[in-house]
Amino acid sequence: MLSWGRYSSNDLVNRVNPFIPYRYGYAVVPEQTPTKKIKATVTDEKGKKTKQYIDEPQPVKAFVTFSPFGDGEWLTFEIGAIPKKGMNYAFVEYKGSYVRRARLITRDEIPRMIRDNLGTSHIPYRKDFDQKSTNPFD
Repeated sequence: MLSWGRYSSNDLVNRVNPFIPYRYGYAVVPEQTPTKKIKATVTDEKGKKTKQYIDEPQPVKAFVTFSPFGDGEWLTFEIGAIPKKGMNYAFVEYKGSYVRRARLITRDEIPRMIRDNLGTSHIPYRKDFDQKSTNPFD
């Protein structure tokens, strides 16, 4: 069952699987976080509540590299809005497909050996990029 969780990218099973260690990796994320308009209740400084449409950041799918040789995997995680130009890189703590934490960083904060393999722009996900095998025990 635990190998099925990793194979099927089941976050809940991966989260509790004792055989998958936590890893740390780096990813290039889009310079503009994808957003979706949602209707939400907003409270102003005076305590008045109003319904408004706001932009809610959506999860991004990015290639997370964890070694200087370019090894990594495609993960989906939430990063929120990007605060300033140049912070479109993420430091990710993950276990299988379960992402525990992701933090926005600058390119200078990435170790040099990994930075050389990472690239400078976000690569959109395509199904043929994924290297997942059909055997769940690989």
